[in-house]
Amino acid sequence: MPDSPKINGKIRSSSSVAIMLDGQKYTGVQNIQYKHYTRDMVHNYGFGENPYGISFGNITMGDCSITMLRDSAVAFLSQLLGKSDKAETLFNVDIMFKDTPKSPAQHDMLENCALKDSDQAIAQAEAAALAITLIVLPMRSRMNGLKFEKESV
Repeated sequence: MPDSPKINGKIRSSSSVAIMLDGQKYTGVQNIQYKHYTRDMVHNYGFGENPYGISFGNITMGDCSITMLRDSAVAFLSQLLGKSDKAETLFNVDIMFKDTPKSPAQHDMLENCALKDSDQAIAQAEAAALAITLIVLPMRSRMNGLKFEKESV
């Protein structure tokens, strides 16, 4: 596995990904796949058969897949799943990368993430795997400081 994590399937010139929980930083991320948001586009129909316009639906945040080295993932999961209060189990994912050595640094943040599939993560952690994949659902994302939030229905 590379020293520099893959971000959305690409190996960057330089990159770092850290998961922050209770002020503690967890590294060891090898791969991360995420989208900032998706928005459905639909045709609007009136009484006739022809559409009279296009509207955009709610902003929705997609799932994020994070592959971590086993030791880092076990330390993170034990801290995360050891909490009794669900409100305290939210965490942030800090992503920094440069496409080329001369390009400016990009800084993305996935905020208020929740572990979506904890049973699978625990089963993987107990196995003799080198890496563990976590599926998380972010509530909000920032792309170079721009904020994209999940809209309430």
